[in-house]
Amino acid sequence: MVLSVAKSLLKVLKIFFVTLLFWFVNISLVIFYWLVLSVSLIFVFSKRTRISLYQKAAKSWGKILSAIAAPRMSVMGLENIPKDKPVIYTPNHQGNLDWMILLAILPLPFRFVIKKELFKIPLFGNIIKGAGYFSLDREAKRKAYDTLVNVIEIARKESVVIFPEGTRTWDGKVGEFKRGGFLLAFEVGNPIIPVAISGSFDIMPRYTWIIKPGEVRVKIGPPISLEEFREERGINYRKAIEKVRGVVETMLSEIEHKH
Repeated sequence: MVLSVAKSLLKVLKIFFVTLLFWFVNISLVIFYWLVLSVSLIFVFSKRTRISLYQKAAKSWGKILSAIAAPRMSVMGLENIPKDKPVIYTPNHQGNLDWMILLAILPLPFRFVIKKELFKIPLFGNIIKGAGYFSLDREAKRKAYDTLVNVIEIARKESVVIFPEGTRTWDGKVGEFKRGGFLLAFEVGNPIIPVAISGSFDIMPRYTWIIKPGEVRVKIGPPISLEEFREERGINYRKAIEKVRGVVETMLSEIEHKH
C-alpha cells in the first residue's frame, strides 16, 4: 500500500517537474532565439539566408523540446525521403508535440502550413513567420485559398508539411483527411511522403498543456505518386485521399503494436 502510494507520488512529481522544465525551456529558447536572430539579421540582407537561419533555430527548438517531452524516440524510414526533389509530408496529428517532433527529425529545408493562431504568440510568432511558415485560416475560405496559392509557389522548390486532418485528434485515432495537401500535390506534381506518429497523444494531447513524458515512434513511408488518380473525367481526390490515409493508418498500427 505504502509502496503503491509512493510510486504514484513519484509519477506525479515527475510529470510536474518535466512540465515545468518543458515550458521554462520553451519560453527561454523563444526569447533567446528571437534576441539573437533580431540582432544578427541586421547584417544579413539575403531573404533566403534569413529564412534558413530562422528554420535552423526552429529545428533546434524542436529538437530540445522533443528530447525533454519524449526522451525515448525512434524514427524509421528516413531513407525514404528523396534527397534531390521537394515532397509533401502528410503526418497524422496526435497532439501538441507533433510539429516539434517533425522539426527534430525531418531534413531542412521545409515549410509548415499551420494554424493562424500560432502566429499571434508574442516573439514565437515572429520566429515561425521568419522561417517562412504559412498561416492557415481554417474559417476564412478566401484566405485559405490565398495561402494555398503562396504555398504552391514555394512547394515547387521546397518540401512542405501539411497535417491533412487539419487539427489534432481527440482520441488518438487518424481523423478524416482534408483536400488541401492533395490539391497542392496535384498542382505541383510533388510526391507525398506519408508519416505516422505514435505516442505523442499520450504525452500531450490537444486538451492539455501538461507533459507526461514517454516514448514516441515515427515511421516515414516511401513516396506516393498521385498521378494514377488523374482520370479522364478529372482528378479523383477521394481515391487519392483514401490511398494516403490508408497508408498512414497502416503504418500507425504497425508502430503502435511495437510499444
